[in-house]
Amino acid sequence: VASKTRNFHAMGNKPGGSRKGQPSIAHKHPELPSTLTVMVWGQYGVGKSSIRLRYCLDVFSEEEDVARGPNAIVVDEQNGAHIKPINVEQYGEFSLRIHDSGSIEKYRVVEGSAWIAPIVLMCYDVTNRESFDLVDDWMHNGQRYMRETTAKIICGLKIDKESERQVSRAEGDAKALQLGADHFCELSSKNNVGIHEMFQQAAKIAIEKLLKSK
Repeated sequence: VASKTRNFHAMGNKPGGSRKGQPSIAHKHPELPSTLTVMVWGQYGVGKSSIRLRYCLDVFSEEEDVARGPNAIVVDEQNGAHIKPINVEQYGEFSLRIHDSGSIEKYRVVEGSAWIAPIVLMCYDVTNRESFDLVDDWMHNGQRYMRETTAKIICGLKIDKESERQVSRAEGDAKALQLGADHFCELSSKNNVGIHEMFQQAAKIAIEKLLKSK
């Protein structure tokens, strides 16, 4: 199987640091990075770009290959990400740098730095059982590279299409438990259901895991 990697995380995750054009972020734990990278994985077409666009721009698009565009809160042009400040309860202000994997997932095997992020979202479409079954492959592939501190979140997307559902919430919950994920949720980018809550929870889990490791 072919493989492909991109270095998403070479810059911008140093404690207390910020890159040009990024918001100045201050939080209560200077030993932690000011920016938390979020990698969004899943089969092509499940709605990864829609999560990023809904959270960062409060817009909805069903197009998976949406241009990053000039209207993001901040755009990391070098690495193709949206960046948004987040205030995490008890821990203060951080910044999330959110990448979706684009067409990389077509290669199925993704190695190295593409998995090294404080937060990894593994997504499937609740109306597409194949995308759900592939979550096992993503987790197996990523476990070789993810750190113990990585917040692993499994997300079932497109719950606005309830009449077309092929994967029940109970199945998703069981899958998350089976694979050792830190959190499971179901979301709708179209109806803006659960998106902000998921990023809040993911950031909190990541921060707590990082603090525990210190």
